Amino acid sequence: MRVPDAAANITGMVWSACEMCAAWLIGLPRRAGAWLHAASDAEARWWSWHVTERYGGLIHQYRDERFAMLRHDPSIRRDELDTDLTGPQAAPG
Repeated sequence: MRVPDAAANITGMVWSACEMCAAWLIGLPRRAGAWLHAASDAEARWWSWHVTERYGGLIHQYRDERFAMLRHDPSIRRDELDTDLTGPQAAPG
């Protein structure tokens, strides 16, 4: 009866080692992204920007939440900036 117990213990240890290796491999892109973007993330936090991790942490997207106000507050929107400033009617006479 000891042989099946030893085989079960060895199988359990191998299975546990495989789980740890898989978890390490899954977390690798996120750790690499955190290392690559450490300086940019620190500056974004200093400016109070929102940081979004994409594609498993390899890409970081930065957003200043104050720009969200532009959509909702018509008094600060500048729709006239969408016009072409190089045309003949660019500036009023």
